[in-house]
Amino acid sequence: MNPHPKINDNAPAPPAPPSRGARCCRRVFRLAIFAIATTALAWCALEIAIRLCPFPHEELARLCYSPEWFSADGEPLAQGFDARGQISLRRDAKDFSPWLAKATQAVEDRRFREHHGVDWLRVARATFDNVTHWRRVSGASTITMQLCRLLDERPRTWAVKLDETWRALRL
Repeated sequence: MNPHPKINDNAPAPPAPPSRGARCCRRVFRLAIFAIATTALAWCALEIAIRLCPFPHEELARLCYSPEWFSADGEPLAQGFDARGQISLRRDAKDFSPWLAKATQAVEDRRFREHHGVDWLRVARATFDNVTHWRRVSGASTITMQLCRLLDERPRTWAVKLDETWRALRL
């Protein structure tokens, strides 16, 4: 006879609590799902923002170029300096060799044709390098971001870099 009348010997045993490894695995899985969902939502919000606020292409007309002087028959006579003290000549893309564009991409932005203004892999690499060295040792500017930097002469700060990133994504 059972000395404890309220305890039923035929009742199934309560389930064993999950092991520590199983709890940890569930936490990691939930964190991964949360990270993926947050990234997807942020990406969608960014895409919507870019479509609602397109890049004003008239800003490109503000780029300063060096003055040039030509003879009556179109021969170049002289050129001056732009507002930054540099020689910046306005030329059409057809005036340059296609090899110049390929060489520029190879040196400045190898993944130029693969990203849309910002190379997020380079951003991650540069962030890792800069954080591990405790100083700025590499950058992640793309050709598009460099063009956006030329639009306004401003100091190099994090806020300016974020603005250049925003402009490059829109461009």
